[in-house]
Amino acid sequence: MKLLLTIILLSIVELTQAQEKHNTYYFKKNGKQVQEKDSADYIRTISSPDSGETYHKLVEYYKSGTLKRTGRTSSTKSAMLEGEVTTYYDDGKKEAVKVYAENKLVGPAYEYFRNGELKSYRYFEVPLDRYNMAETNYKLLQMGDSTGRKFLDGEGNGVVETRSENWVSKGPYKGGYKDGLWVLQDLKTQIDYEEVFSKGVLQSGTYKLINGKTGKYTVRETLATFKGGQKALFEFLRNNISYPPEDRIAKVTGRVIVNFVVEADGSLNSFKVIKSPSETLTREAIRVLQKSANWEPATTRGVPVKSSYTLPVIFNLR
Repeated sequence: MKLLLTIILLSIVELTQAQEKHNTYYFKKNGKQVQEKDSADYIRTISSPDSGETYHKLVEYYKSGTLKRTGRTSSTKSAMLEGEVTTYYDDGKKEAVKVYAENKLVGPAYEYFRNGELKSYRYFEVPLDRYNMAETNYKLLQMGDSTGRKFLDGEGNGVVETRSENWVSKGPYKGGYKDGLWVLQDLKTQIDYEEVFSKGVLQSGTYKLINGKTGKYTVRETLATFKGGQKALFEFLRNNISYPPEDRIAKVTGRVIVNFVVEADGSLNSFKVIKSPSETLTREAIRVLQKSANWEPATTRGVPVKSSYTLPVIFNLR
């Protein structure tokens, strides 16, 4: 009897260990997890650590069976990346090699074109989730194009010229950071820009529109704002909201979360309610916002642009 019990217990342990050794997940291209393999664009497997290793093995495959990513993760359920991680194009060629600590980029990060030529070599001195517009969390030590041309000296010094479908730019790097005058053009809008950097930090910028109009800026992007700021917005809402009688009687309170578009001229339109306690509160929130004067629009490199804005309108019975 004891022998039988021991065998059963060992079988349970072995089954549990087998289940822990290999976890499989299915995903769409946008990263959304799905339940069925047939509806997935890529497959992720997470396996138990090798002997002497701390982190689990992570391997991802395209639906074709070609490798997509290899590395290690601290989680058995998600990609919490640790150490060196390699990603591949769908034809099996290497796309990037990057190093992570607690799922953040740290240390060297290499990216490659499909033909194998080096696209960029960055070094992250400050752990970061991903590349960002500030460009001060890492040093760019080398950059190249698909022909094999290299712009920097491997230590972050030189002049970089880039061209994409929408942009052309040219400017100097020093010690891994943008430093000096950069000239850019948006090929879609034909807007010309000049930006001055110091150790990767934007100091000033100017733009010239196709009609000859010019302007200045010191930040690349600003969000749309109510004229006068948040305090003025709350004051406007408080002074103009009329609590619907039926909601007041029923003591209906809460937040109406409204999304709308702030056009480049500051006008508001395309109102859409994300969440609301009642239809009457919804109508009241939209009515008041439609009454608002034009906002200060969002800007990109000093130029007013169309943007989306989400605002909670709070109704309470104080």
